[in-house]
Amino acid sequence: MDVRRIKKIPAKVFKYFENENIPFWTYIATFFSVIVIKQILESMSQKDKVFDSASFVVEENTFHFTLAYIAVVMALSIFIHFAASVSISKVCRVLLPGTIILLSAPLIDLVSTLGAGVNISYLQPGANVNLWRTYVTIGNGADGLSLGMRIEVTLLIFCFFYYFLTKNLPIYKSLVYAWLCYSVIFIWGMSPFIVTYILASLGFSGVLTEALMTKSFLFLLFFLVYWPAYLASPEVFLSIIRNLKISNIIFSVLAVLFGAAVASASKNYDIHDFIYRDQEVTISFIFALMAVIYVMLFAMLIDLIAEAGKDKYSLNADADSSTLKNLALIILSLALFYALFANAKAFLIIASMMSIIFIYYSKPFQIKRVPFLSGIALCSFALLAVFLGYVLIMKTSANFPLQLLWLYPVSMLATMKGGISWRKIRGIVMPFCNAVLLAGIIYLFW
Repeated sequence: MDVRRIKKIPAKVFKYFENENIPFWTYIATFFSVIVIKQILESMSQKDKVFDSASFVVEENTFHFTLAYIAVVMALSIFIHFAASVSISKVCRVLLPGTIILLSAPLIDLVSTLGAGVNISYLQPGANVNLWRTYVTIGNGADGLSLGMRIEVTLLIFCFFYYFLTKNLPIYKSLVYAWLCYSVIFIWGMSPFIVTYILASLGFSGVLTEALMTKSFLFLLFFLVYWPAYLASPEVFLSIIRNLKISNIIFSVLAVLFGAAVASASKNYDIHDFIYRDQEVTISFIFALMAVIYVMLFAMLIDLIAEAGKDKYSLNADADSSTLKNLALIILSLALFYALFANAKAFLIIASMMSIIFIYYSKPFQIKRVPFLSGIALCSFALLAVFLGYVLIMKTSANFPLQLLWLYPVSMLATMKGGISWRKIRGIVMPFCNAVLLAGIIYLFW
């Protein structure tokens, strides 16, 4: 077998996609275009049409599958990067447009069944499915997997095989890696088993819903996104990490937890009640905390941009201003997106926290340099974090402890001699505040 001849045509295709002269945003736009078209075609190819459902069902379905495809593509890109020793950028430039293959399944089903095909679904608990048999036969005999999907996955395995082969890997390694790529897809397809198992292990009900699966993929992406970010530009990523203020993040998270502890104490909840009484509230609380972490990353980036070239905390040479501005916009979007999936009240509070951050650090106001006002801004931010935790548990602002407003004159007095910044607080006051908040949380819960 002439391996060189086998590799020739796909190598040209892969090389074309790896062309760095093509703007990367076009690859991202192509990916989302494919996902949108696929969802339309899938709806038309199966018995139960999504457009026959209520609007909120269409909304949930769209968010769910978009996040699901982002998660599996991100996981595949990380694996292929390490397996083929190819830069993450080049991998994504092949993988993102390569998702066009995903359109083959609904097109085959639409033509072969004339719109009366299998209702597409995950492999999930309660269904009559043998996971091992389904895995080794690429979906044979499983409910929710159509003929088109089996053909689609088979095509993907061949494409993965040829990709590894064109990267000068031996045939046996290419086959193994291609099958491992399929394994990633299979694990993604059986994700309801994983979600219900984890929730049951943690003591939750684990009842599968569209919203639960959406939030499961969003939760996964919170931890997954840092890998491609690092692999794409290690220098910039490490530059950001070096400027990260962990104590600020801890303070914000503890402030939210303190608000939750105050609310729980008013309802006579102990720590078990706080976690297990309402699964939906617990999940919303977790997403709010994720959003708050992104808020603090946004604060750090805005501060770095504002202070570029002024002091020892200036931008690292590896992370120029335009790069950080783009990152700040991405982090801003992520914070608001995660807040939206917590609930609408959390979204409004977190948007207010980010607004304070922006006015505090950025021109034209940049009030971190203004006496009194800087203290008011910092105090408002802290109180909003406490308020966020309180509202998430109470589901109302009623009986919020207004005694906390006494923090305002304290903050104003602390800034009499000049504006203060998070850096000064971090070294002097922040550890003390974190200790006080932690002690308060422990006291209120126990």
